[in-house]
Amino acid sequence: MKKRPKNDVERVGLPKCIVGDLKSAGARDKLYVHNYCKKTRHVKVILDEGPDFECKAVKPGSWRKYSYNWPQKVSRMKKC
Repeated sequence: MKKRPKNDVERVGLPKCIVGDLKSAGARDKLYVHNYCKKTRHVKVILDEGPDFECKAVKPGSWRKYSYNWPQKVSRMKKC
């Protein structure tokens, strides 16, 4: 079983079983939101610059990938 990544993003209203794994390199950055919870969670990713991502469901044991261009940065992920 793969080791759980450390959380790189502030969580607002989300449990610790939701983990944001940030991969920032080059002109296009990626955030992988992993759900280690026992039920589906709804997550919205908030950017410092530009439009935020829509609220999306992340099923238990799965992950969702968000990608965005520099100079945007992830501010936080929150429950929705």
